[in-house]
Amino acid sequence: MTATTDNAAVTAKVLAGDWTGTLNYRDYRDDTCETLPTLIQSDGAMLAWTFDDGPGKTVRSSEAWSFDASGQTLTITSGRNVPDQWRVVESHTSADGDSVTIVLNGESLENGRTVNARKILTRDGNRLLITKQTRVAGEPFLMRQS
Repeated sequence: MTATTDNAAVTAKVLAGDWTGTLNYRDYRDDTCETLPTLIQSDGAMLAWTFDDGPGKTVRSSEAWSFDASGQTLTITSGRNVPDQWRVVESHTSADGDSVTIVLNGESLENGRTVNARKILTRDGNRLLITKQTRVAGEPFLMRQS
């Protein structure tokens, strides 16, 4: 894999499309893992999520992803929440362009406390994986959402 220099363009290309899969997440309250059927529609900058959260309960949310001029800082805005800032720490694309991995570091709020966070965006052919890991300083990263 080679280093990627235009993170904004690569990320937009990676995200664009209609995706069907699952959301796996670790519940904040009791630390159990849950899985929900999920649809994502993306134009590369906006992600529209649809989750099946049980009989008759459909949850929708959206996120806007935008990079600063340097292409090194990603801002993710979701609803009325304070925008999340992520810093690109790794970015690789395979020689044929079919595989891309972008690793971002930032902070997140969990149960009222700030934790270290890592977001890993992977596109391998027709597979898309967005994983968020979190940790308290000094502890190992744990999967929060994938």
